[in-house]
Amino acid sequence: MPHTPRKVYLQATETEGHKKTDTLVGSLLYIGQDYTAIAIDKLLLVKPLKQLSATCDHKAVKNSKLPGSLSTSIISLMSQGYFSAISTPEKIANHLGVSLRSLQRYLATEKVNLKQIIDTERFRKAKIMLAEKENSLVEIAEQLGYSESSHFSRAFKYWSGVSPGRFRSHGDYQH
Repeated sequence: MPHTPRKVYLQATETEGHKKTDTLVGSLLYIGQDYTAIAIDKLLLVKPLKQLSATCDHKAVKNSKLPGSLSTSIISLMSQGYFSAISTPEKIANHLGVSLRSLQRYLATEKVNLKQIIDTERFRKAKIMLAEKENSLVEIAEQLGYSESSHFSRAFKYWSGVSPGRFRSHGDYQH
């Protein structure tokens, strides 16, 4: 059952989409605030959230309006700086609002898995950061979501065949 918020606070100085505010009948609307927020009844916070089954999750992802393939969408999120926020499969699934298993099943239809997507994007980003020579290896590892720079170095050598230091010093940015 839909719920109408008690109060709606908007930063906008005018109701640009004033035609849409008619759905807020019964809500107090405050315009020109320092923040945007909604106020709901406290009783709603104790109600359990409706849990979707794995099948529903899969259908939700499959029927979503994501541009291109799901793997392309995940890579796009990562290239926009989501590494620290969603660097694990669990965090990616959570960010997309689906279960990890459902996300894995859907990606399997694209013949790719999350580890491949994460590694490919980390490698791409690592090459860029190494070429820029502005950050230390420790800083690069941290920015890519590695807890230890040695983990990053090992992964980079696996991907490219050379250590990050050698890659950086030889200027071989075509790998």
